[in-house]
Amino acid sequence: MEMRIFMTGLGIAIPKTDIGLDLISGTYVQVRATPSAVPLTYVIGTYANPGGKTGTVALGHITTEWFAIPPLKYSWLFNPKGMLGSPAELKVSGTLIIKGQVDIHFKLLDEEGTVLKEVKRINVRATGGQLSSTYIHGTLMTIPPKASQLREAS
Repeated sequence: MEMRIFMTGLGIAIPKTDIGLDLISGTYVQVRATPSAVPLTYVIGTYANPGGKTGTVALGHITTEWFAIPPLKYSWLFNPKGMLGSPAELKVSGTLIIKGQVDIHFKLLDEEGTVLKEVKRINVRATGGQLSSTYIHGTLMTIPPKASQLREAS
């Protein structure tokens, strides 16, 4: 079982605080059972949120490589029905200039903000750029696979 993160954000945040403004963001979390399987794509929906927790210092864009996650521990990632519409958070930490490693912390929350499930990984290979960290808080949604992806996987 594998996971991959795509994250792009433009905004401002005050370091070491929960104060920020996310102007534009796109966050995708993909999981797949095998390297040839069609990935299940989650989106963390967010919006411009002054004074909120979401924030990127300046501009950040990160794409991780596919990384292995234990199937028994993270099987919940393949059951989106119980998770859709739930609050979720994703933090990608580490300075990245073109290529390097980042730390990933993906959390599924209840309405009160209690962590229900999470994925933490350190030293994940990635490409892109960011100064320190990118943090997204929003609602978890999915994107259906494209018909062409389904044909390729068959």
